[in-house]
Amino acid sequence: MGSGRSCPSPGRSIVTADSNGSNDYRLQITLNSGRSTELKQRFYKTLADRLHEGVKIRKEDVLINLVEISKENWSFGNGEAQYVTPPK
Repeated sequence: MGSGRSCPSPGRSIVTADSNGSNDYRLQITLNSGRSTELKQRFYKTLADRLHEGVKIRKEDVLINLVEISKENWSFGNGEAQYVTPPK
């Protein structure tokens, strides 16, 4: 089993990439829910294309998993749910 690496990305998504010792690369991206299927399909294609062009990873070796989270389930520090409107 390979070692996963996580890093924050723009928009406060979490990206985890892992190569399990074979030729496949698994990317798990945690993001706010709400994007359309069409947008996700374009994203998958664009990411695979860019990885192929940039670092020569075969497109068929790029496995992508999106984990969608409701905004109220995020906290970006200080024990606060920044997306939730505080009660009045």
